[in-house]
Amino acid sequence: KIRLTIAGSSYVVWSNDSEEYVQELAERLDNDMAAVMSTSPTISVTASAILSALDYLDELEKILPALIICVPRFRAILRMLQRQSWMLEEARREVERLRQEVQRFEGGK
Repeated sequence: KIRLTIAGSSYVVWSNDSEEYVQELAERLDNDMAAVMSTSPTISVTASAILSALDYLDELEKILPALIICVPRFRAILRMLQRQSWMLEEARREVERLRQEVQRFEGGK
C-alpha cells in the first residue's frame, strides 16, 4: 500500500507499480491541480481534479493515434532484429566450425 497526498488530502492506494512511480504520478497530479487552482481563488479541488483529468485525457487522445501507427512498425522491427539475431548466431557457429577446421588442418601438417 502506498500513502499519497494530493491537493492537501491523504490517500492510501494499492498498485502493482513501484511506490516511486505512483508517488511521481501523485506529485504530477498535485502540481497540475495546484496550477489549475492558482488561476482562480474560488475553484474547488473537485473542479481542479476534473480539469486535470480532462487535460490528461486530451493528451492521451492525441498520443494514441501515433502509438497505434507505431505498434505494427515496432513489431516489424522486432521481427527483423530477431531474424538478424538468428543470422548472427548462425554466423558465429559457422566461424567456430571453420576455426576448428583450420585447427585440424594446421595440426595435421
